[in-house]
Formats: sequence, C-alpha cells, structure tokens
Amino acid sequence: MKIYIIGAVASGKTTLAKTLSDRLDVPYYSLDNVVHLPDAQSPTGNTKRSVTEQAQLFAHILQQDRYIIEDVGRPQFTKGLHEVDHILFLDFPVYQLYKRVIFRWLKQRVGLEKSNYKPTLSMLLKMLKWTNTSPKTLIQPFLSKTITLRNRIDIQNYINTIKIK
Repeated sequence: MKIYIIGAVASGKTTLAKTLSDRLDVPYYSLDNVVHLPDAQSPTGNTKRSVTEQAQLFAHILQQDRYIIEDVGRPQFTKGLHEVDHILFLDFPVYQLYKRVIFRWLKQRVGLEKSNYKPTLSMLLKMLKWTNTSPKTLIQPFLSKTITLRNRIDIQNYINTIKIK
C-alpha cells in the first residue's frame, strides 16, 4: 500500500501518517525531512538540501513497495501523486489551521513539542501565511484515488476502516 497524505500546514498530516504507519506497519516519511536537514547552527534550525539530493531521497522512497508520505503539496513531489494507491487530502477550514499553528508554535516555544525548525516569530508568521496555501489544484488530476477528510470525525472514521496489522 502506498499513501500520500497532503494538506496545508497544521492540518494533521504527520499525526495521521504516524497513526496509519503504526496501524498498518508501513513506514512513513515526512517530505519536510527530504527538503530540509536539521542544522542547529542555522538561524532557522535547518538547512535546505540541494535539489539533486532531494530528488535522490524522494526517488528512494518511491522505489519501496509500501510507504506513507506526507507533504504540503510541493511541486517537486508531484510524481508521488502518480505513484500512490490513495491520496488523503486534509481539507480543514483556514481559521482552524490558524488556531493549530499558534497553539503548536506556543508549545514549541516553551519546549513541550519538538520541531524541525526554530520557533521564532518570523517562522510563526510564515506558517500563518502558508495555511492559506491549499494543494487542491495539485490533486485535481487524481480525484479518482483521493479521499478528502475535512475534520477530526472524518479522520477517525477513515482510521476505523483501516485493518490493523
């Protein structure tokens, strides 16, 4: 099984990927980690990988028989939409994403939640801006294999349909 979870910042992609990974015994990959490498010396807390390195890492993931990938819908990962069996589109209202971004940022600032970046005010503002970026147009050619999840109830209902490993 190959699943691509796609949605805006703070839509719950990583949480759903981890849950499905545990339930199905399938590895999951955050494509944020394909794009960025942790770097404590950097002002942002990470460094962007070269385009070549990103492409190599992504190709390696796609070669596997089973995986779950999650991303915000970066164009360089569109091939994944072609390769997967199912696309899970997390389509939450923007106001809800704003709340989640702010709450997450506050937890990261006080050390209650780990992040791959430094939770600066600048990063908070960027994340709030990114919540308005929807991958809806990117998935249009793949609607036949897309399941849209609009709230926690939809997500829980989907999880309940998945057979445990």
